[in-house]
Amino acid sequence: MAESARYGDRVAVPEPYSIEHIPFAERHGHSRQLLWLWLAANLTIADYAIGFVPVALGLSIGPAILALALGNILGGLVLAWSAAMGPAAGYPQMFIGRRAFGRVGGYAPAFLNWLSTAGWFTVNTILGSFAIQLLIPGLPFAVAAVVLVVVQTLLVIYGHNLIQAFERYLALILGILFAIATVIALSHGSTIAAWHPKTAGGTLALFAIVLAVSFSYIMSWSPYASDYSRYLPEITSRSYIAIYVFIGAVLASFLTEVVGM
Repeated sequence: MAESARYGDRVAVPEPYSIEHIPFAERHGHSRQLLWLWLAANLTIADYAIGFVPVALGLSIGPAILALALGNILGGLVLAWSAAMGPAAGYPQMFIGRRAFGRVGGYAPAFLNWLSTAGWFTVNTILGSFAIQLLIPGLPFAVAAVVLVVVQTLLVIYGHNLIQAFERYLALILGILFAIATVIALSHGSTIAAWHPKTAGGTLALFAIVLAVSFSYIMSWSPYASDYSRYLPEITSRSYIAIYVFIGAVLASFLTEVVGM
């Protein structure tokens, strides 16, 4: 306990807590830090890939943008509601689920969440490795993948405080890169528009598919939502937490997906 009491807001110290309750003496931070965390977390290559789904299906731009917007809004509401539980509970999201499912009943959701996490870890590592190869021509894929895995492992070891600091700066860097990508996408719009895929089904069916994909992506963050808010003081406004999380996640995810079109 003496070791954990020294954690505080220090960044260069491995996080001493796992699924344990965060003591009130260790609570720190402000709800607005969640804005930058979820903004950075959703300015990703995976979002760009999701943006190409309606294009590949042949859905016209108007319904596609509407479907992406609705999917992100609905998924963002689930994420924001989940994150708001953090300060009061003081536990990770999956541990909070034991209140509803019980200890044994929580095994199935935990296993499914592990599968989802492993899947997205793999997807992001692969896409990130390809991106590094574009930046550094000639770099072997395996080397790029190892670099990404090592960085992610260090973030996991040092945990909450380092992740918060890392994402805060990453939000700025990714924001700049996103602006550049937007300019490039718009300047090459005529080239992209030249591809006209055949519609795979009715507009309503395609609309539902795109909505479901965008909803499921942003909602899939929910099993980790309170993991990043449980260090906040217990008196932190749940409304502010929800608002900051919603704005950061939905804004980043939706805009990135639209540019990905």
